[in-house]
Amino acid sequence: MVATLDPVAKQLVAKGEEHTASALQWLEAEQYRRSMSRQAFFTCIAGWLLISVSCVVSSFAALRMANDLNQLISGKSMSFRYDIDRLDHASDINAPLRLRFIPTALSALTVAWIAGGLIAFFSGAYPGLRSAKSAIDWASTTDGVSRLLAAGFPYSDAFESVSQTIRAKNPRQWLARKSTQLKQGEGAMGLNPWSRGDATVVEAMIDGARNEPETSWRIAADHFDHIAHERLAMLTQLGPMLATVVAGIVVWIGIATTLGWLWYLIYASLGWLGS
Repeated sequence: MVATLDPVAKQLVAKGEEHTASALQWLEAEQYRRSMSRQAFFTCIAGWLLISVSCVVSSFAALRMANDLNQLISGKSMSFRYDIDRLDHASDINAPLRLRFIPTALSALTVAWIAGGLIAFFSGAYPGLRSAKSAIDWASTTDGVSRLLAAGFPYSDAFESVSQTIRAKNPRQWLARKSTQLKQGEGAMGLNPWSRGDATVVEAMIDGARNEPETSWRIAADHFDHIAHERLAMLTQLGPMLATVVAGIVVWIGIATTLGWLWYLIYASLGWLGS
């Protein structure tokens, strides 16, 4: 059984039966945090796909409509072309320019959105997802350290076991830096002027903890657990709504700037024919 446990759970189980309950609580909390990470990821990927599909559909519709309008304007009907020329001159409508610019702009927007989204996902910088996963990762990091310290492990062992368990880059680098400070004879606590974001919050919360450091780490773990739930709730509630609004705006732009211009052209042409 122990062979299937992560390093933190192995250390707790090896410490004695009195820490088995803590190991089980750790495993259960880790499973729940992983489900939170998956929920945040799928919420963001669903919103990104919705906007991507709307961009692709709008671009395709604009390209198809532009092609049809070009064929219509450059058709063989001389009388209709004469009316179009009169309309362009009278209402200052530059049809060829619009027919080239709108599909190009929508296509460029589609490529930029899809490429930017892929880069953001692979680099871990996607808006909303990054902050939610950061809180989840730091909740896991501080929870693991607090449990190992409460079981009697020194900082060096606690940092090493947690760094072997946590997959996130920033907490692992932070733990490695703290481990290096311990090897150099420096303290594990203290504020680092180069720390940013949630790492600064962790250092501020554990700074000065000397007698019972596991208490400060437990407070930090509870804080980040609360923050992770808040950020995830905001992401899952606002993310789909914002994605739907943006997708609707993109589709509306594609329709209004192509099909809408066509209807205006036909209406104005009929007005010239009836005058």
